[in-house]
Amino acid sequence: MHLTGLTYILAAVIACVGIFGQWYGDGWEKIWHVPVAGLIVIIALEGQMARRVIPKIVRKVPPRAALGECLMGELAITNPTSRQLRIETQQPYPEGMMGNEAAFLLSIPAGNTAVQPFAVTLQALGRLEWQSLYTRSLGQFGLAWWPRRISLPGTVQVVPARLRSKERPLEVQKGGNLARRGLGVGTELHGLRDYRPGDPLRAMDWKATARSGRHTVRVFMEEQHLELMLLIDAGRTSSLQTGPLTRLNHYANCAARLAENAVSHGDQVGMVVFAETPIQVLPPLKGSGALLHVRAALERMRPVLCDANPLSAVLLTRKLMKRRSLVVLFTDIDENEDASQLVKATALLAPKHLPVIAGILDEEILSLQRHRAAHWLDPFHAFAASETLQASQGAALRLQRMGAFVALASPSQLDGKVMHFYRELRNRKQV
Repeated sequence: MHLTGLTYILAAVIACVGIFGQWYGDGWEKIWHVPVAGLIVIIALEGQMARRVIPKIVRKVPPRAALGECLMGELAITNPTSRQLRIETQQPYPEGMMGNEAAFLLSIPAGNTAVQPFAVTLQALGRLEWQSLYTRSLGQFGLAWWPRRISLPGTVQVVPARLRSKERPLEVQKGGNLARRGLGVGTELHGLRDYRPGDPLRAMDWKATARSGRHTVRVFMEEQHLELMLLIDAGRTSSLQTGPLTRLNHYANCAARLAENAVSHGDQVGMVVFAETPIQVLPPLKGSGALLHVRAALERMRPVLCDANPLSAVLLTRKLMKRRSLVVLFTDIDENEDASQLVKATALLAPKHLPVIAGILDEEILSLQRHRAAHWLDPFHAFAASETLQASQGAALRLQRMGAFVALASPSQLDGKVMHFYRELRNRKQV
């Protein structure tokens, strides 16, 4: 219970009555007992009435949402009384959600429903449980606010991000299969057409030429498929916060979008989540089943409190991938004591496979480097940020000299860089 300003005013008036009684005497010394007793009785009566008023509250939110996105929801509060209801609501969020936990005051006419929208940012994968709602309503006489905890059970399933509609291949948007037309190659006959200067002799269909009397060539569908292996670092440093999400969650979103893009092109996708040793292993699969397995494994990922060793994941990848494949390794790129393991891992991959190393640049460090000095310590902060960025870029150059493609970018740009490498290498048929 929280007393209102009106109650404090009445208490001050009663105190003045008591002081007047003490001064006046002649039996007036205890006159203040009467208003005090009356105030206590009225507050108790108001409390009894407030306990009977249970507002109907419904939380309306989608059951599923993507990691890192802003989830919009609303609280629908119905006033069951025959008077205007003034109510304050406060919604605490569980770990894995970030939102405004301030109290909101609503005035709801009798029998009406008010809607209070809210927004939360989802910061953890998996199933998140909503917490109870705290409310307090103003009593009928306006003397106190009466608190109540209302249980609103519910969950939201947080899943990795998906490709945006504009990022989907044009053939997939139209519902077709991605394939290339070629002359005299491929496994599926697309059709016949008249001969054009420059067509290869092996593309000629001599039987069709004899029947029609015109030179005719065969056009085949050339299906291009590759194997993609995703290696995700779930070690100690993957739990570091970079913006609203941890590095591991940024890796999960990027890997999910890349896997969806690859499956839409008919490619095989596998995944290894590793720390000191491999934690989850998915051999390369094809089709929608592969995407479902990858996304389910990404939802189960959690950071492990030990240093990651990419060598173990790479050695396992070499056993799983029998032919030249595209291997995308999501990990830290830095000149630290673990950098030698990343270099050795790249050296093991480069001869047979095509490695792409994806790492995150902290946006806070980038802003410190560009920040205009306003304090005497700011130049030192900028210098430290520059040293950190130079170390990461130096490690990236070293990996590039070994034959790896390096996507080193801020979280907002990492996804685009990795997708760019995938499209370029696939179009150039380097894998």
